[in-house]
Amino acid sequence: MVSKYGDIYSYGILLLEMITGKRPTGDMFNDNLSLRDYVRRSMPYNVIDVLDERLLIEIEKHDASDEPHIKRTKLECASLMLEVGLLCSEEIPERRMRTRDIINELNGIREMFMQIT
Repeated sequence: MVSKYGDIYSYGILLLEMITGKRPTGDMFNDNLSLRDYVRRSMPYNVIDVLDERLLIEIEKHDASDEPHIKRTKLECASLMLEVGLLCSEEIPERRMRTRDIINELNGIREMFMQIT
């Protein structure tokens, strides 16, 4: 049965895929480890370990700059996106984020990112 909960779950998994660069059907994932578990275990202190290599390169570009807050803000944005992905892909449908909350959170992340670009 198709439901809004299923759509939100799929959106959450898509966000996790985009930020990690990993597919939920990849070889590293099996019955003992899912993409969601992989990300959840990294939160909040080891987020950098699960970021897509290409995204990490983009974030690191400003590491040696005179503005270290740029790197911190980019990492924070990526971390917040992963949190949205996790909240959208909760196992219990009623625990998943509501659409309006997703939009509000993503708008906030965008605003944070736009302040450094």
